Amino acid sequence: MPTSATLFTGGGGADIGLEMAGFQSLWGIERDEKIAAAAQLNLPESQIINACVSRIDPRLLEPVDLLWMSPPCQQYSQARRGDLEDHQDKDAGVFCLPYIEALCPKWIILENVPGYVKATSFKEILGCLQRLNYFFHWKVLNAADYGVPQNRNRLILWAVREGLNLPFFPMPQRRIGWYEAISYNLAALPDSKLADWQIKRLEEIR
Repeated sequence: MPTSATLFTGGGGADIGLEMAGFQSLWGIERDEKIAAAAQLNLPESQIINACVSRIDPRLLEPVDLLWMSPPCQQYSQARRGDLEDHQDKDAGVFCLPYIEALCPKWIILENVPGYVKATSFKEILGCLQRLNYFFHWKVLNAADYGVPQNRNRLILWAVREGLNLPFFPMPQRRIGWYEAISYNLAALPDSKLADWQIKRLEEIR
């Protein structure tokens, strides 16, 4: 079974997806203690390391076939106001470079907001991949085109070691709404009840 690991793991969502795709999650690194604890609950068979990505020597970690990287995106989010100071983690993506160099995985995936293409760290990651003879391509995809009932644009980068086939991005699927997404489960749900504030609001409308 191919193996995987994640940088900036969060709650382990990417790891769960990779396991559903047939990978065995070996480890992940998450700085926030509570979020790391949640990831460990979600991934009981994996080693979740509660530390900054920059503080771990990747040469001491178990090699994996696929490395998933999701650097902090706050600096490049469209929701971020322009009058704010630069986010402290805006260049955290550069800490991915030592992992790429030390682990040299078969496959690398980077996920981030579309604005991350402007990040200096993104350019440095691309330069690192070129130096190490990786083939790569990237594209902004909308999760709504792949079965998620929500418009959510994300930058996705695929990279593979020299000699391997570069995966294609999947073709968009028919979009679905929230009702269709949960319709299979509606019959088993209990009858809903209005909250007090909803009842009050209805009375006001009447």
